[in-house]
Amino acid sequence: MKLVVALLLVAVSSAQHTRPNISETFTSTIDVEFHDPTGLHFGVGVWDVDYQKNMAVENYTLEEGKQTRRVEVLQRFDKETIYSINSYEHNDCTHRNVPKGDHVPAAFGFLQNSTHMGTQTFHHIEYQLWGISAGGAEIVVGVLDNEPHRPYIFRRRHAADETFYYFMTFNATAAPASTFEIPAECMPK
Repeated sequence: MKLVVALLLVAVSSAQHTRPNISETFTSTIDVEFHDPTGLHFGVGVWDVDYQKNMAVENYTLEEGKQTRRVEVLQRFDKETIYSINSYEHNDCTHRNVPKGDHVPAAFGFLQNSTHMGTQTFHHIEYQLWGISAGGAEIVVGVLDNEPHRPYIFRRRHAADETFYYFMTFNATAAPASTFEIPAECMPK
C-alpha cells in the first residue's frame, strides 16, 4: 500500500509541471535587462532563429543614461561567420569565423537536461522556472503552467554579467530572410 501511495505522489508531482519543449526556430520581440559591472541597462529588440537554415540574430538597443548602445549578434553559421556590433556609435562591427560544419546553438536545447527550479512572479504572473547551472553559469527559462512550450522569461547568468529577456511575443515560425542580412557596417569597405 505504501508503494502505491508513493507512486501516486510521484505521478501527481510530475504531472504538475510539464518540461518545456520549445521550438528552436522562432521569431520574438523582447524586453532586455542587462546587468554588468557598469550597472543595469534596459532595452528592447528581437531574437530570431532559423535553426534549419543555421542562422540566428539577437538585435536590441540598450538605454544607458543619455546614450544608446546598439547590440547585434548575427550568427550566420551557413556562412561560417558570427558578426557582432556592440557600440555607442552603432557602427563598430567585429566578426569571427566558426568551423565549417558547426551548427547555430540550440537556444533551448539545455531544457532536455534542465530541472524544475521553482517559480518566479514577474509583473504579477507566476512562471515555472526550468534551468541548468554549470561552471558558474546559469541558463533559465520561465513558462506558464498552461503554456509550457512558450517561453516568457529567459535568463543567462555568468560571473561578470547577466542578461534577462522578457518575451513580449514568441512565434514558432521562421523569420524572413531579410532578418538575417549582414549589416552594412559589417560589409568589407
